[in-house]
This record gives sequence, C-alpha cells and structure tokens, in this order.
Amino acid sequence: MSKKDRFLKTYGISLIFLGACGFYPLVLLYSIEDRPPDIHAFVIFFVLMGGWYLTAGVGILLRSKWGYFFFKSFLYFLLLGFPIGTFIAYASLKYIKRNHIKTLFSFGTSRGEDAP
Repeated sequence: MSKKDRFLKTYGISLIFLGACGFYPLVLLYSIEDRPPDIHAFVIFFVLMGGWYLTAGVGILLRSKWGYFFFKSFLYFLLLGFPIGTFIAYASLKYIKRNHIKTLFSFGTSRGEDAP
C-alpha cells in the first residue's frame, strides 16, 4: 500500500468513526427522561455534522469525485477550528497538493492528461 493510499484510508476511516461518534450524543439525549423541550437545533446540528463526516469518509474510501469535494470542503471548514483544526487542515491540504492526491480520485494526472 502506497503512502498516498494509506493517507486516504486513514482519513476515510477517521471521518467515518467521528461521524458515528457524532450520533452518540443523540442516543444519550433521547434516552434521558427529562430532556429540555428546545433541543431540536442541537439535534439538527449533530445530524448534519455527523452526516457530513460519514459522507466525506465514505466518499474518500470509494475514491469518488464527490468524495473528493466533500473531503476538500471538510478541510476548508476545519481551517476555522483554531489552533488544532487549522494545523491539521493546513497540513492535509498541503499534502494533497504536493502529492497530487486528486489523481487518485479519477480526475486524471496533474498535467491534465487521463490517468492510465
């Protein structure tokens, strides 16, 4: 397994795991008896974020074009998470650009030619 493949597999599995962990607070929230009546915004936020993580992780593992765009959007959004998120996202975006990871998502080579 090449270094690029390992990078994508690790990111994909991590995002799927974090997306699944995003649904865990919802299970806890609905298991308590005295939950507040205004929890709908909280629930919607966790469902959307967990779904985004899961979708990005599955797209990365499938190496689809839509997965690449979800991955990049995730990293650009993660740039706002100062300081740790910013460091992780910046390093990942730099690695993606330097190693031409886009070609692994069936976009063609870095020179605009089709991949063999």
